[in-house]
Amino acid sequence: MARPLIKRFYHAYRRSTLVSVRAREQRTARALRREAFFDEAYYADRYPEIAGSGLDAISHYCRWGDAAGYSPHPLFDPLHYSGQYPDLPASGGRRLLHFLGQGRTSLATPHPLFDSAFYLEQSGPLVLPDESALLHYLREGEELGYWPHPFFDPSHYEASNPDLWSSPCKLAHFATDGGQEGRSPCWLFDPAWYRVQCPESELAQRSPLTHYQQAGDQAGLSPHPLFDPAHYSLQYPDLPRREGQRLRHYMLQGAFDGSSPHPLFDGGWYQRENSGALEAGMNPLRHFLESGQKEGLDPSPEFSCAAYFQKYPELDQRQVNPLVDHVIREAKGARSGEIPTGAPSESTRVSEHSGEQSRNLPTLLAFYLPQFHPIPENDEWWGKGFTEWTNVTKALPSYPGHEQPQLPSELGFYDLRLPEVRKSQAALAKEYGIGGFCYYYYWFEGRKVLERPLEEVVASGEPDFPFCICWANENWTRRWDGLEDDILLRQEHSLKSDYDFIQDVLPIFHDPRYIRVEGSPLLLIFRMIASKSRVRDGFPGTADQGPARRFEESPSVSLVGFEVGAFRPFVPRIDEHEPTGSARLLSGLVENRYEPVFVGRGTGAVVDGRR
Repeated sequence: MARPLIKRFYHAYRRSTLVSVRAREQRTARALRREAFFDEAYYADRYPEIAGSGLDAISHYCRWGDAAGYSPHPLFDPLHYSGQYPDLPASGGRRLLHFLGQGRTSLATPHPLFDSAFYLEQSGPLVLPDESALLHYLREGEELGYWPHPFFDPSHYEASNPDLWSSPCKLAHFATDGGQEGRSPCWLFDPAWYRVQCPESELAQRSPLTHYQQAGDQAGLSPHPLFDPAHYSLQYPDLPRREGQRLRHYMLQGAFDGSSPHPLFDGGWYQRENSGALEAGMNPLRHFLESGQKEGLDPSPEFSCAAYFQKYPELDQRQVNPLVDHVIREAKGARSGEIPTGAPSESTRVSEHSGEQSRNLPTLLAFYLPQFHPIPENDEWWGKGFTEWTNVTKALPSYPGHEQPQLPSELGFYDLRLPEVRKSQAALAKEYGIGGFCYYYYWFEGRKVLERPLEEVVASGEPDFPFCICWANENWTRRWDGLEDDILLRQEHSLKSDYDFIQDVLPIFHDPRYIRVEGSPLLLIFRMIASKSRVRDGFPGTADQGPARRFEESPSVSLVGFEVGAFRPFVPRIDEHEPTGSARLLSGLVENRYEPVFVGRGTGAVVDGRR
């Protein structure tokens, strides 16, 4: 008897609950119809399943759509709105109802491309006291030329897309179709340029601008050829690296402070040199892009437009911006394996005043220690699970004020066996202006150690980031100072050993990401000079010395060497009468008919390719 009674009470409670829920849904639907903001045609087209539900668009949204994260209007993103009100119920249409009620006069943003605070700074006096910024924009703001967001210029969008002249709302078109189609939202965001850097933004079916806001800025991707995020961060190191904050800062403030958005565009210099040509309050980079090039104005003392047009006269006829063209050419060269310099090449970077060619800016290479993952050798020698993190965490201060240990921040205690870690490292390096990685390569007469990270980088093609190798050709000891006691792996040089090393690394040189100087691969050798007596024994006769002599006769050869301790680059002399271990190594390269040029002058890990 008790069970049927409980069952009756349960069904009664459920009926009353459903009635209450249905009543609330109906009230919400009536409120939404009164507001006339819900776009029924957009909703029905975007979510065709409502056709078989027996409900109209608004009722379907209130019953199912809100909870599922469906969008009721091109410019209302429920998930984006919920992020600002995490306690707001995500069902029954209450997110949209909240926006049209309490959120109406707040600075909450209904969509990633509508910034309420930014909009009110332009049109504040025109917005009615009980009217939301978005509703004002839809009613008259776009027609008056107001921007809804720093990254969307309605007049630019209309001028760039004459086929959309009849579109009632340019921002709504961009949010639903134009962004994914690759249309440009403003003068400083180039979707084609962005997608070349990040093809996955297209595969993810997101517009390039949406991808840039969600992930691209944090990854250090560039929104336009003449906006270099890493270079801009050097001037404003405290700026957040997310949601396009660096580009936003430049457009709203940095440009007018004389900041430089790119190494070859000096905003302060351009303003001073062309003060009479710039209208008050005009962004100097925008002036250069829209009219400066036509007037023959240079972007900085480092780049001459006249000299560039002289080299490529067809660009002047087509009214192509010379600096943009140069940056794109340089980027293409970097993707084909050349070292990206961030500056004009020898043939294009010409000083108009001196008549002499300037030299390339240096490319910074970061030495990459692959010991941040466990290997059997380290387990045996130093204890189970040993990695370089073990040493990092044990660091102690050596003097007052010496802050140790220095623990990792952005990437945490990473493991280099994980491909996502290696991709994050490359993105972080790129963001801070690093041009490539130089992996330490441990090779002991055929035995390799710590090789897994580089082998997986070569095999997978990821990350898409330039690299080279440094042969760490010294003894591996129990001491961390390079002394010869307690040797674990001995580094011996012999004719056969050096030739075998050449054979081992040749496939790596063929990787399209491998850093090249004037078309030839770059190799660093940790200890360049071997024992003279041992080396002399390796070349007993003139027949063995021939390759070394042929290599010496090549006028284009120089080497990078790093002597342990001082760690200063030097260029060794190859003497045919007293050949060194490095001479044997290089003769092996010549005999393999690979004929690479090993280039390096500068200090530390700065490689610039100058002779």
